[in-house]
Amino acid sequence: MFKEMENLTDNINMKSLIFASILIFTQACDQPTRTRIPSNQTGTSGNTQNFTDPAIGDEDGGGGDNVTPVNPDDGGDQMPGFENCILDYQYFVSNIGSFALCQNQNQENRFKLKMQNSDLQHGTCFVPVHVQSNNQSFKLGIAECVKNQAGREYNMILTKERGEAINGVMVVKATAINAYMQCMSAKVDFISAYPGCQYDAQCMQAADNYANSVCTQFVQVYSNDYKQVYPLD
Repeated sequence: MFKEMENLTDNINMKSLIFASILIFTQACDQPTRTRIPSNQTGTSGNTQNFTDPAIGDEDGGGGDNVTPVNPDDGGDQMPGFENCILDYQYFVSNIGSFALCQNQNQENRFKLKMQNSDLQHGTCFVPVHVQSNNQSFKLGIAECVKNQAGREYNMILTKERGEAINGVMVVKATAINAYMQCMSAKVDFISAYPGCQYDAQCMQAADNYANSVCTQFVQVYSNDYKQVYPLD
């Protein structure tokens, strides 16, 4: 029991550290680029998330172009770059369950996904991130979400809107993705609401405080709903 409590404490501390690192990077930008807050859980490439729903689309359960189920009758996907991929459920999130994620060694935006649990009501979202050498990280693009079926293998393409390499993925339960995106855009949103804020030290401090508050709330409310993973490690 004490070991389980110790592991739980370490997990919460690690998640807090990840978001502190993300927040530090966000605060370092004097002239940030506007990002977008998701307004719903469906969308196109023009929004902050795409959603694949197995209830629509073809008979294989695919509803979107960027997350597509693999048909087991085809003998598996032999795309180059996945030769070393082992989908062995190496990651775990309390409210998502165990899952496996491999990144293509030749094409950074292509992934293979397999989830041990089904979530046909809400689904799971995946956000491409860049992790720096000092362990600070930031999101690179929109979320790809899927209403996942247990044991089903998916091919996934993550879309990025910046030039940095995708070397990490933030995995978030779909019910928490809006709050995560709001955390990521909190400082930018505050600055955008006050023209000239980036040139005023007090305003920038207020923006930092606001972003810290939004992200702290996300960590406290959704600590069991997300995990940052490094699929190439």
